[in-house]
Amino acid sequence: MVRNCLWNRNGLTMTTEKKLLGTTPLSGVVEPEAVSFDGTSDYLTRSSNMTGNANSKTFTFSCWIYPTKTTMMVLLGNASRFYFRHDGAAFRFFAYQASPSSSTAFSFSIPGIPINTFSNVLCSIDLANTSNRYVYVNDIAQTVTWSVYNNSLADFSQSAYFIIKDGGAYDGGRLSNFFLDYTYRDLSTTSNRRLFITAEGTPSSTIPSNPILYLPLTDAATAGSNSGTGGDFTVNGVLATAQRGPNQDNCVAMKFDGSNDYIRKNSSLTGTGQTARTMTFSAVLTVPPLANAKSGTMIMFRDNTLGADQSPLLITQSISGHYALTIRDTTDTNVVNQYNLGTYLGHGQTNHVCFSIDLDNASACKLYVNGIVKANWLLNTPSGGFRFNANRLYIGSDTSAGVTTNGSMGEFYWDDGFIDLATENPFWDSDTNRPIPLNTVIENTGTTPLIAMRMPANSAETNLGTGGQFGLVGTPYVGQRGGNEFWARSMNLATSAYLSKTFSTLSTRQFSMVVATQSPNVNTITKIQAGTGDAIVLELTGPPSLKVRDGSTIIGSMDAQGITTSSNTWYIHLLCFDSDSSAGTHWYINGVNAVTSKSVSAGNIGIGGNFLVPQGTAPNAQIGFMWFATDYIDFSQEANRNKFVDQLGYPIDLGDDGSEPTGSSPLIYMKFDNTASFGTNLGTGGDFAKTGTITAGSDVLIP
Repeated sequence: MVRNCLWNRNGLTMTTEKKLLGTTPLSGVVEPEAVSFDGTSDYLTRSSNMTGNANSKTFTFSCWIYPTKTTMMVLLGNASRFYFRHDGAAFRFFAYQASPSSSTAFSFSIPGIPINTFSNVLCSIDLANTSNRYVYVNDIAQTVTWSVYNNSLADFSQSAYFIIKDGGAYDGGRLSNFFLDYTYRDLSTTSNRRLFITAEGTPSSTIPSNPILYLPLTDAATAGSNSGTGGDFTVNGVLATAQRGPNQDNCVAMKFDGSNDYIRKNSSLTGTGQTARTMTFSAVLTVPPLANAKSGTMIMFRDNTLGADQSPLLITQSISGHYALTIRDTTDTNVVNQYNLGTYLGHGQTNHVCFSIDLDNASACKLYVNGIVKANWLLNTPSGGFRFNANRLYIGSDTSAGVTTNGSMGEFYWDDGFIDLATENPFWDSDTNRPIPLNTVIENTGTTPLIAMRMPANSAETNLGTGGQFGLVGTPYVGQRGGNEFWARSMNLATSAYLSKTFSTLSTRQFSMVVATQSPNVNTITKIQAGTGDAIVLELTGPPSLKVRDGSTIIGSMDAQGITTSSNTWYIHLLCFDSDSSAGTHWYINGVNAVTSKSVSAGNIGIGGNFLVPQGTAPNAQIGFMWFATDYIDFSQEANRNKFVDQLGYPIDLGDDGSEPTGSSPLIYMKFDNTASFGTNLGTGGDFAKTGTITAGSDVLIP
């Protein structure tokens, strides 16, 4: 999509041609290239030595790695003879000597890489020369702890090799572009790093020829295919192509623990004036679930010599779990006074917020949430400017009040310039409805702001802007999924609130249903009920159960006593029922076969009549995305479950009409991503009516 040109703070323009011809392709046309591992049974193995393999004093290793927890075995040689492993606070490289076999050839480590985002780990060493050894992460040279470095052959020749498996443990996550050969390359030379990672931070298309091991890992179908000389690997489990790949723009984020985590700068920003009358802000914010909410400060810029009220920008978190925005000028006049962002940000939701202010042009001042402009929101347009030279800046805390936030944040931008968001919003991709990462924003606008912080967990204090570096307080930090991942939304139902739809006469002998549920009380009566005479009743109590009727006759029942449900926990139900096949009737909850007993007999299911979501009293119960079809999908097949829920346990975007899994739109598909249209049915069956109080719920997150 071609739009108008952008303005930088110096009044210069960037042509649309430059945006289109940039080195980073439009994210809307880039398919992910990576493979996901489920952490339960997925891994790659080779049960013999690699063809032509040899022990070596030199090697080059590169891989794009997306860990989902603090441990991840990337590559393991038989009996732990060598390994490359992410291990909590460190990423470790280890190998025994080929001879003597009990002595170590090398052992060294770098600081751990962040979880829930892609990182490129690139290493090249020569054991015969301590000057020839380099490790880079995302094209940045690392501080390396060299524990053992012997001039000896490393024992790379093994009878078996494992990827994403360590003994009986399976590590979930994503991998792409896995490379290993036994040559040394001087990685301090930029051209050698460009063989693996581009200047834009994506996988290179110029991988060196004839390595012993190169697994592109661009899709699940070819996950075990080795383009190197060493032979293919065997796929174990059911892998899936990842929802995001390192070839795409990727936002990152980190979590503040609500105790002692925050970021600070104890001096003014470099190169700032005192009375700028313009401001541009962008951030990805995650409001905590209501059950975890506390009072705190997310962002505060303060001049300690003038008092708290001189803060030009303040975002606070209330005990109700919402965020409020306050902006003041140098005369202590409220430009924006505790503007309730909670109007647009639901509990437990991740959202993108951006705004720009020009005090001399109030009509151009805009606030956007998830790419949608909000109502006029400025309180005043005073004579003073904004105090950008405050001598204390805090993110995640207001230390003077002793409060910290327990929310998450990513991709933070703040500047004293003005970008006309109504003309062009460089922070939001309207093709994919996702935020645009900061490095791409800077490239596309041609402007480097005062603050541009991507917020990766291992270096959240890093400022890519001109205002100087921040410091990190507290440890350890936890990475979060970025804002341009798919976030499944939900609705929160007050007592006796529900959606309803009356269908005309419709009967079927089978159906498939996918729905996400959460309740503050496992004993809350929450039912999804369809058809006259309770033709289908999915009761979501503890334990959940299903009843299916032909008229007044029960023709199917299932109990999910294999699942112990907990309060304030999301459960994704994948349920398929076939009245002609007990063996074809299944119920999976969070990827686990939950059925402990079932009974199925032949009959017709009359789902004409009322369809209630939910039925019964449901205080603050939450219903996530819902998909219902009179087609049969065998959910006992993991590949079919992967069409709705990815390997990491998160819901998948099923398209504008829910047709992505099967090629046709289902009877019911509700995404609950728009509070103004919670009853909107994107499927073929028509919209639902709303009864009672229904508000935005949290994102569907599986622990």
